[in-house]
Amino acid sequence: MVPFVASGSLAVLPPHDPVSAVEEDPHNDEEVMDQDDNQPKEDTQKPHFYCVPPSCQDDPRKDKLFTSQETLDEHYHRLSFGTCIIAPRNQVAFCKVQWIPFDSIWRKSSDPDQSVGRFCSVGKMKNAMKRAQYNPISEAAGIQEASDFISLQLQKFAPGVFESCRQLLINSRFPSMAHMEYPSPYTENDFTSFLTFTMHNFYNKPHMDSDVNNWTLVIWIPIFNPLTRTKADPVMADEGFDMLGGQFTFRDFWVYLDLKQVLGVTMCVFKSNSVNHQTLRGASQSGRYTRIGFSCQMSN
Repeated sequence: MVPFVASGSLAVLPPHDPVSAVEEDPHNDEEVMDQDDNQPKEDTQKPHFYCVPPSCQDDPRKDKLFTSQETLDEHYHRLSFGTCIIAPRNQVAFCKVQWIPFDSIWRKSSDPDQSVGRFCSVGKMKNAMKRAQYNPISEAAGIQEASDFISLQLQKFAPGVFESCRQLLINSRFPSMAHMEYPSPYTENDFTSFLTFTMHNFYNKPHMDSDVNNWTLVIWIPIFNPLTRTKADPVMADEGFDMLGGQFTFRDFWVYLDLKQVLGVTMCVFKSNSVNHQTLRGASQSGRYTRIGFSCQMSN
């Protein structure tokens, strides 16, 4: 099953994809991304396929726990904007990723289904905190709202992944992230049990997850560092973001996601328990910024 479209669609990427002419060159980003950093916004919604050639399907530096910038530059293929689908050549895809610039989010914020900016606004956060702090009924409503919002993003971005996770949740009788009590009826948007958060220059070793879900949704957002931000600073770092590093890598396929080029939200689904992945070290040069990441998971 291709998880990014309706269930039952073709399982293998098209044989003549946009990068077929340069597949043997893992560093050729321009061809993959249609050779234009300034392409129209609507073009960024059209998926660009990166088929990993057989020559790039083994970790080039198994002896190193952390991939260096030199190794990234020398061996890895960099993806950094638009919408991309990654797969070994003639095999099923293991990742879909989309970079959503903040400026496009703000323009769309009048649409409730596209309101990442509105949902994450300072006022919204404060109101949600007040509800959670003082009113259990409103707390439940706030959690349901957050769960529905994330669910709607996944349904639009990767409907097959949503359906797969939803069926696993229901068939396994796991509690939903939105449940305040268990057991409770499932809603049409329930698809995961809990969120895990990372922040403050988080990094880890190369690994595969041990959760029961085959696919994981992860979202990264640049923010002002809560430890150093002032009252005048907003939550979202929509300008001046100076964090370097923090790339998300797939070592066995010589490809990485650069989270720096597009200032905005990065949304990704990938096969978390069957594909080696790693978050590299990163840091804000000024100390004012960090990157929050959250992923949706289920465990026994």
